[in-house]
Amino acid sequence: MIESLQLSTSKTRNVSDFWDGSPNQLFRLSTRYRKKFDIIYIDNYLNNNKFTEIVLYEALTVLKLGGVLVVSELNESKIRLAYEFLKTSFSFRHRVSLWLGETENSLKVSLLRRGVPSTSAETGWTFGIITNGSRDNTLSESVEQIKELKIENYEIIVCGKTAIDLAGVKMIQFSEKDSRGWITRKKNLICEEAQFENLCILHDRIILDNNWYSGMCKWGDSFEVLSFPVFVKFDGHEYKTNWERVPRRADQLSSEKKLWHDNASLDSRDWDPDVYVSGVGIALKKTVWKQFKWNEELFWADAEDIELSHRQTAGGIVLRHNPYSSATAKHSSGVLIRSWHDFSETTLGKYRTEFPFYKFLAIKLLDLLGVRRDGRLGKQLINRVKKTKGASSWK
Repeated sequence: MIESLQLSTSKTRNVSDFWDGSPNQLFRLSTRYRKKFDIIYIDNYLNNNKFTEIVLYEALTVLKLGGVLVVSELNESKIRLAYEFLKTSFSFRHRVSLWLGETENSLKVSLLRRGVPSTSAETGWTFGIITNGSRDNTLSESVEQIKELKIENYEIIVCGKTAIDLAGVKMIQFSEKDSRGWITRKKNLICEEAQFENLCILHDRIILDNNWYSGMCKWGDSFEVLSFPVFVKFDGHEYKTNWERVPRRADQLSSEKKLWHDNASLDSRDWDPDVYVSGVGIALKKTVWKQFKWNEELFWADAEDIELSHRQTAGGIVLRHNPYSSATAKHSSGVLIRSWHDFSETTLGKYRTEFPFYKFLAIKLLDLLGVRRDGRLGKQLINRVKKTKGASSWK
């Protein structure tokens, strides 16, 4: 029996399964269907939304090897977007064959080989925590909370230095360039030592909530890079962080040393090609890390997380956000003033911010004058803002 699935706003084919729900960032086929399909049809399902990459990614997770995906859209630009995405993004993950229709309104995809292992959440996790010895109390709490999650197969690796005894933890002693915060090197060292495909990399101020592991099981095993909400309390308010967008720039490394980052958080249902996952808490596959390692030329406050996320996206990784797992930041790394985009299914939503306009103009002027985040004056300004008020991008 041929198993077939149609993704469309209305059922127009004789298929065994039909999906008509509107797609968004939370769109998950792999958790709804525990089987693989011989053929999947996407019929005029992408025209009125911006989630083409997510729909294609999800469709391939439930397509059999040797199966065929047929994309038919009235909008030719959507077909072209699908074609370019599949051609570039699945080069190391999946091997596919692509055929454009004669009218350029259709695309046929054959899945020949799978790439990144869909290692289930239950199979095992490596938890990596970076530290410099200044937060031993929260480091100890973070380790004990991971143990309380009652995961059958897991390991904890701490990289840095600490004065406390961490029972049952593998310690990588590393303090080189701690004055600058060589966090990229520490994270890479942890990933090199990890024995599990599922990785969760944390800073030592982050405590996973009780729902973290069950939320990962709920999300499912098909992911490459995941963020999860990190809640931080400041000035009587609680903020949800770790799903934000910042525009990509051609001169990425130099531009991200500017004082103003244009960060803006997104709704859990939202997605954009320029999303990034904060370095304080990230889940990813080791296979992905091997292809996209942290850039060790960057240090703490060098926007190393933005650089990594944008490099992953450029390489075809679809960054996702799992709202079912969460964590808490015991210390704020900067004063938070909310900036966000309204949710929209079709375009990037309207930008809104609580940041005072006159301060925004002052920072932009300093940017134009060449004041950099890693310069002496820039560091003085950031430290002063942390003590008063500032933007969430000033970490």
